[in-house]
This record gives sequence, C-alpha cells and structure tokens, in this order.
Amino acid sequence: MGLDDCLEDASVTSGMQRSPVRLSVSQEAMGPYLTRLLVQHRTAEPDVPIQLSEVSLAEQLLGLQRGTYDLGISLSEINTDGLDSLPLWQDNLDVLLPAQYPLAKYSSIPLSAFHDHPVVAWDPGDSWEMHEHVGTLFRESSIAPRIKAYAPSFPYLIFAVASGLGIGLAGCSWISPAQHSGVVAKPLCRCGEKSRLITYLLTPKKPWRAEVRGFVRLALDTGMTAGLV
Repeated sequence: MGLDDCLEDASVTSGMQRSPVRLSVSQEAMGPYLTRLLVQHRTAEPDVPIQLSEVSLAEQLLGLQRGTYDLGISLSEINTDGLDSLPLWQDNLDVLLPAQYPLAKYSSIPLSAFHDHPVVAWDPGDSWEMHEHVGTLFRESSIAPRIKAYAPSFPYLIFAVASGLGIGLAGCSWISPAQHSGVVAKPLCRCGEKSRLITYLLTPKKPWRAEVRGFVRLALDTGMTAGLV
C-alpha cells in the first residue's frame, strides 16, 4: 500500500470517528441533567460532536422515523415497532411559588392548593409534554385548577410566578437554579409516584453507529448517577 493510500485510509477513519451524534431534545427535557450528560460526553468523546436540535415531540418522532436524528431525549415514553424508550433519570414535580406568597411558609404543599389558588399552567401548544403530565396529575386527583396564565417555556413560568400571577409546577432540578429569581420551591405532599417526572432516551430499532452506541452507553451511566428509574 502506497503513502497516498495510507493517507486516504487515515482520512476516512478520521472522518468516521468525527461523525456527529444527531440528538433531538424536546423543550421540556432541556434541564440540568442533560447539561451534565453533554459535558461528560464532551470530556469522554472530544472527537465526536453533538448535533443538538430542540424540537417538538411530533417533529422528534418524525425525525427519528426518517433518520434525520440518531436519538431523542423526551419526557414521553414512546414504544413502537420502530422505537424504544430507555429511562434516563427521574425528577420530582415541585410547587413553584412567589417568594413572599402565603403558602411559602409551609414545608410541603398539597395538590389541592391548585384548586384554591391562581395557577400558571403549561401551554398545551408550546409545552405539550409538561401540559399533559401535569394535566394527568390534576385529572387523576379530581383537581380543577384556577388557570390565570399559560407558560410556553420554563423562563416564562419563572417570570409569571415571580410576578405573582399564580403558582406553578416544574421539575425540582429546574427550579433549584432559579430560586434567586424571586421564587421558591416546595415539594408536593402525599402525591408519591404521581409527582415523578421521568426523562427517556428514544432509540430507533436499527443498528447504531459506534458514536451513537458510545453516547447511549454514557447516557445510561449518567442516568444511574442521577436517579435512573
């Protein structure tokens, strides 16, 4: 084999090693645990870039089906003929309150508070996964919330709650970094598993490239340390 052939083979190998992992993430799955996973991946696999796309659940499922994305991260458990869901980490839904709100003096908040106090709910269009999860929790507990505003995103939820428009629900790991913004978090009392928020890795049922396999392995390891189900 000549020098040119060797250089060509090396170039091809290098190109294969640097093939990106095309990762689709639903807006509601963008949180501290994902940040930690991406930092760990950059440290463990510095030659494998992550091509990150924030998408809706519908766009995510279509993209995974068509091969636009290699993997997905979502709050929805999706198991079909072509797709598996692997639980990564779990979070707890906490009650988000204005810092000076009367309920802030209690150590935990019952779900019934959302029947008695104004509520900032998750927008069904822009934040469907959180809207559906929280809505299911309300329906199963026969709670009719007094909705005063809809939040299309977590920053908007923080803004609305801090402004006194109402109380809300969000993942504990999301709220913790935001408690300097005029809001406080309190756990839900007597909700048990109903208040769990699980993040899933969506994986197509087809052979994975080495880069994708490496990311999946690291994601599951990270999930183990973050409270894997």
